[in-house]
Amino acid sequence: MFYKLNSGMGLTNQQKYKAKMGVKWAHIFAELRNHPAMRDVFHFSEGQLKKSNNELALIQSMMLLDDTYELKDFSSKEIGIYSYTFNKDIENKEKIVGILKSTLDYINSAEIKKAKHILNKTHFPIVIHTAQLFLKDHIKSSHFAKWIEEFSKSLKGKGDIPTAYKDYMKGGSTKKTNILGKISEMERHCKEFINKEQILA
Repeated sequence: MFYKLNSGMGLTNQQKYKAKMGVKWAHIFAELRNHPAMRDVFHFSEGQLKKSNNELALIQSMMLLDDTYELKDFSSKEIGIYSYTFNKDIENKEKIVGILKSTLDYINSAEIKKAKHILNKTHFPIVIHTAQLFLKDHIKSSHFAKWIEEFSKSLKGKGDIPTAYKDYMKGGSTKKTNILGKISEMERHCKEFINKEQILA
């Protein structure tokens, strides 16, 4: 009903996808978008919030965390296709939401101070995905904070560990090659940092 009444009123694609998901998922995404990490750690502009880009970033993160899904790209069409599976794949999607909540809790506890330009909509799904490297080995969130601040410096050419991440920021952030390239470079940097700091020793 919501979708039919508003289909001609300029709703964003994300708002339309959420309406298709139904009330249950609308409540779940309301809880996620109001998580302290979404408000206080990651940075979304007023314009992005009006367009529900914070929820879009959450769905993109779920696409990367979903082992049953083969990533094609982050195009509007593909996000729509993925969104329409929520009510057919409830148990798996609820599991991914749990992982996402735990990751946001972890990042919120890290007390990150100097990495604002990497904690935005564009990089959000990649950061969420890379945080799993810390979570799976039960590494303290303070180390995550130190790493992401180091990665931020590396992007500016001032870090101890060089990165080619910027090479994958050209030509569109929705392309599969750029998404996978950014994941690969961020994870490589992360692993080198963990080894260098001897965090797991």
